[in-house]
Amino acid sequence: MLLDVAEVFATSLIDLREPAKGEKFKIDTGSSAPIKCRAFRMAWIAAEFLRKTIIGQLEAGIVRPSCSPWSSAAFVAYSRPYGTTGPPKERKVIDYRPINHVTRADVYPIPDVPELLEWLSAYALFGAVDRKAGY
Repeated sequence: MLLDVAEVFATSLIDLREPAKGEKFKIDTGSSAPIKCRAFRMAWIAAEFLRKTIIGQLEAGIVRPSCSPWSSAAFVAYSRPYGTTGPPKERKVIDYRPINHVTRADVYPIPDVPELLEWLSAYALFGAVDRKAGY
């Protein structure tokens, strides 16, 4: 059944080029001045992985250069799935904590989980968004 709709699944970053349709989103930071965080110190191998990841995302059209006065530091996190051996997997992480401190919280209530589960019980097939990069 999945092979019949295989074209909807991303197998590379290039497949994610088309942006999702949706509402424009603005983060409300009130009257806070822009926050500029300097880069974390990291090993050369981590910096090289980060550079290659960002270049790949630029080439795929997933990210774009910005001249925003806001900036957050990026770093590399390493993880190994539980019960596996071998080298840990690398992934790019951005530290948004300083910006989160000045962001005003949305006043929308959290959806009722039992109600959502009841609504979802009518469906048989579920997918995950961007499983390639884990976002």
